[in-house]
Amino acid sequence: MRCFQIRISGEIQGEGLRFSTMHHAYRHGIKGFVKYSKPNEILIEAEGAEEQLEPFIKYCQSTALSSKLHTTDNAETEVKGYQSFEIVASINGEADSLFKSIHQTPIMSFLKKHLPGCQIKFIFKGLLIFF
Repeated sequence: MRCFQIRISGEIQGEGLRFSTMHHAYRHGIKGFVKYSKPNEILIEAEGAEEQLEPFIKYCQSTALSSKLHTTDNAETEVKGYQSFEIVASINGEADSLFKSIHQTPIMSFLKKHLPGCQIKFIFKGLLIFF
């Protein structure tokens, strides 16, 4: 088991990079999180076996080659024993879990809690197409 911190910077706002990263983390069995660490930078902490991490890190590096993204940096760090992969939002300097993988959290209960009923059907259909 190994753990890496991956930083991607550039014009990342509105690119859907955090959700795409969560999707790929789930596909490769990666645990950890993704969050904005600065306005134009995301931090990914990815934990898993070598054979899981290798394709995930390659995905992150290939994403960073996009025309709007220009920097990627990897550093190995200590294993923390994450149980899932989450999108973490920073609110007033505090980190709060925002989303877990659709396969780890009942998505409909989350949507019902946070959105009006008429929007849920359209968002749920979009999530199913994405995932």
